[in-house]
Amino acid sequence: SVFFLLILVVFLLGCEQKIPDDGVLIVTKNTKIPLAVELANSDPERMKGLMNRTYLGENSGMLFAWPDEQMRNFWMKNTLIPLDMIFITSQGKIVTIQEALPCRADPCMTYPSSSPAQFVLEVDGGFSKEHSIGVGDMVLISNTLLAESAP
Repeated sequence: SVFFLLILVVFLLGCEQKIPDDGVLIVTKNTKIPLAVELANSDPERMKGLMNRTYLGENSGMLFAWPDEQMRNFWMKNTLIPLDMIFITSQGKIVTIQEALPCRADPCMTYPSSSPAQFVLEVDGGFSKEHSIGVGDMVLISNTLLAESAP
């Protein structure tokens, strides 16, 4: 809505911390956390995700993007490191945070969103707790990434 966009613009103008061109800015009650992210916006990229990675850099992650909001369901097949999965609406609101562990054998556990999400941000396991990120907090996505994620 226009009202939401106006509030977001006013808020962004007041942010001391800017959104990285290649990333996102997580806004909690107490802080703003900039992250550099890789974008996964095609089926092959989303299916591969962070499989077979042994390391995820500090203040970095992967942003999974779709053209619409739906219930999302992730798993950790061939994922070697623990991850936090942050499910985000089209308006940038965090609706679910899942703490996911590597899957050692089939069948792998699944990690669903609690309500429809358009984006999922994967970060190092424990990152959300360490930075007091919670449901209801906001994730602001750079215009560059938004343009790249558009259908």
